[in-house]
Amino acid sequence: ELVHYKRGVSDEEFAEIILGNVVQTHRDVVRQFSRHYDPGHKSATSSAAQVMNALRAESELDAR
Repeated sequence: ELVHYKRGVSDEEFAEIILGNVVQTHRDVVRQFSRHYDPGHKSATSSAAQVMNALRAESELDAR
């Protein structure tokens, strides 16, 4: 949360913030989760934990 700005961030907003910051390095992960790439797709909103887990898995694959 952005406590020092007196503003809370929802889990969904945080997931979008994370995706926005890794778009250049993890484009496939961003496409997988970001509703901006497929606005007509009806799915549950991604959580920050789901996004972070996908990024960790991608990093592990890249390290191999």
